[in-house]
Amino acid sequence: MTATIRRHKNFIPILLLAGLCLWTTFEILFIKFEIDSGLYDRSFSRANFLAFIAVILNICSYYFARKYFKYLVIATVALGFIGILNFTANTYVVHFIIPFQPIALLTGLLYLMINYERIKTRLDRPNDPNTEAAPDLEKVEEFKNKYRQKTTEELVEISNDRRFVTEAKIASNDLIIHRTKEAEPIADRETFS
Repeated sequence: MTATIRRHKNFIPILLLAGLCLWTTFEILFIKFEIDSGLYDRSFSRANFLAFIAVILNICSYYFARKYFKYLVIATVALGFIGILNFTANTYVVHFIIPFQPIALLTGLLYLMINYERIKTRLDRPNDPNTEAAPDLEKVEEFKNKYRQKTTEELVEISNDRRFVTEAKIASNDLIIHRTKEAEPIADRETFS
C-alpha cells in the first residue's frame, strides 16, 4: 500500500481537488443559500467550470500523457492562485500583499512538501553541465517492476543499449545481479549432492 502511495504521490493533490470539485457540484446543485430570509439556488461560475476542466485535464494527463502532467499541475495551481480557477462554491480570497486563493496556495504547498527531496537535490546539484545527474531511484524501481518478467538476455541487451535511460540500465543491471545471486545457491547445492 505504501509503495503504491509513494509511486502515485504526485496524483494525491489532484485527487483532493477532484473531491473538492465534486463537493462543490453537490453544494451548488442541492444546497440553497439564505439571503434576507429567502432561499436561493446557487449557480456555477465560469471559474468553477474552468476548475473542473483543469482537474479533468490533469487526471487525463496523469494516465495518458504523463510527461505533460507536471506542466498542467503548475498551470492549474498558478491559475487557481490568481483566481481564474475556483474549486469551491464560494470564492475565498485572502488579501496579504497580493490577493490570492488559499485552496491553490495549499495545493502548491502540498506539492512542495511531497517533492521536497527531489527539489532539494536539484537545487543542491552543481550547475556544471558536464556532471551527470544522480539517477532517480523511484524511476529505477518502476523499471525494475516493468522489467521483472524479461529474460536475462533481454536485460543484458537493455543494459548495453545506448538508447535506454540511465535508470533503465541500472534497473536491468540490478535484476541481473539479483538473478545471479539466486542462481548461485542452487548451483552450490547441486555440487554437494
